[in-house]
Amino acid sequence: MHGLCTFGFACRALLKCLIPRAERTRRMACRFTRPLYPGEPIRTLVWKTDEGRALWRVVHAATGQSVIDGGEFEYGDR
Repeated sequence: MHGLCTFGFACRALLKCLIPRAERTRRMACRFTRPLYPGEPIRTLVWKTDEGRALWRVVHAATGQSVIDGGEFEYGDR
């Protein structure tokens, strides 16, 4: 899959898990670590570290290998 497509799936998972409104997103950063091919299953792992901050990564669901790593997500009201 194109990296930005995987990034988009991760963004959707973060929004669903952490915030009800996308407008609360402040920053999303990551490092792409491995290619992914269409149809391969992924899993987004999220760890809330503080109020308004979470770490995340995307792994290949079948192999457990990291596809996106070092993800940071910041959110909150302005």
